Amino acid sequence: MLKRREKKLKNFLVIGDFLLIVIFFYISFYFRFKFIQAPLGIPPIEPYIYLSIFVLFATLISLKANGLYTYKGFIWKGSSFIRIIFSCFFSFLITSAFLQFIRGFSFSRLFLFIFYFFLILSLSIWRFGFKEILKIFHKKGKLIEKAIILGAGNLGKLLVDKLREHRELGLQIVGFLDDDPGKANFSYEGIKVLGNLNELEETLNKYDIDGAFIAFPYNQKLKGERVINTLQKRYLDIYFVPDIIQMLTLRTTIEEYYDLPLIYLNPSPLEGWGKTIKRIMDIIFSFFGIILLLPFWLIISALIKREDGGPVFYKQKRMGLDGKEFEIFKFRTMEVEAEKDKPIMSKKNDKRVTKIGGFLRKWSLDETPQFINVFFGDMSLVGPRPERPEFVDEFIEKFPDYFLRHKVKCGITGWAQVNGFRGPTSIKRRLQYDLYYIQNWNIWFDLKIIALTIMGGFKNKNV
Repeated sequence: MLKRREKKLKNFLVIGDFLLIVIFFYISFYFRFKFIQAPLGIPPIEPYIYLSIFVLFATLISLKANGLYTYKGFIWKGSSFIRIIFSCFFSFLITSAFLQFIRGFSFSRLFLFIFYFFLILSLSIWRFGFKEILKIFHKKGKLIEKAIILGAGNLGKLLVDKLREHRELGLQIVGFLDDDPGKANFSYEGIKVLGNLNELEETLNKYDIDGAFIAFPYNQKLKGERVINTLQKRYLDIYFVPDIIQMLTLRTTIEEYYDLPLIYLNPSPLEGWGKTIKRIMDIIFSFFGIILLLPFWLIISALIKREDGGPVFYKQKRMGLDGKEFEIFKFRTMEVEAEKDKPIMSKKNDKRVTKIGGFLRKWSLDETPQFINVFFGDMSLVGPRPERPEFVDEFIEKFPDYFLRHKVKCGITGWAQVNGFRGPTSIKRRLQYDLYYIQNWNIWFDLKIIALTIMGGFKNKNV
């Protein structure tokens, strides 16, 4: 929750910086050679286009090196202007040194002075304006996430102080929960105790909480387990404030947040550039997949319609990333009213499956419309297969680690599927393969699974 919000804000800043550098580079070119007389006339713009690429990277690297993309430097404050000046100065030095190796073309030094002058002003205005825009959105209740602190002792109060120092992140502390009867009417910095830990589920429902900080002294194992189980079932981000680390049985990372170390329970492995590359890969592969499969989809649609006259597609609620529901697209393979009474998991030799549906399932063709889900971002090409919400609650009761599957996007194919666990197979074994994929994820692992899916064919032996 915290790092994710920081990364989103920093991404906006990087995009803004990128655009300003490019825009003012060409404004400076126009200003230098259109408004100020050039003895040798207006030079060709092509060399300046190549130079703009170098300047772009030199400036972004300088901004990063001066701490303007760290959590202490990406929001405007008194020292930001000085950091921007230093960053532009370093970029100027790097660019000037680079130009010493250019032969056969002379770049205007006056142009560079004009450009960096404009850049210092524009970056300063942009970063100051960015902070003010965030304030406006937060006052309107937009771009915020709600959190609750479990424990109103010294740790809880320290956490409030740290979070209040950085309101621009849009993290709203709704209140405390604490079992101490003496804190029933306790309030700190305007944040009240809303009840005891037994009222956790009711509080989560009432205030639509996005994340929780556990800040009570961890000396009652059963209490802690109950709290964690309640939070995990809601797919909330859970942070431990150190001093309660006797029970950490699941995967964790330690984050230093504004000088306060926090232990983050079950973070998603997909962050930063890995997440971006995976999304780009999903868009490209799904786009070409839709184009290539479109003729086959038309034939399949005609066959389904001809068999019983019912609808071609079947839309079904599935649970995806962070427990959010979405509608999955499939070709209909069962009778029209196959689930008239209640949701029932399919099994081998299911009598509800139509003739054309049996063929589609055997070759996994019924799943191919999910390329549409991938293209629009509900799914990924590779990941744990999505399951219906009705069954997810049941599986979590049997296998507490099952919720971890939802820390990444679900996929059309996955590590469990290429190892033979497709269709009505062991949930426990599928979970083991899914968790291995999550814990060991990288782009090459995704490419390996895609290759194994293609080489192994699409025939499903477990229909």
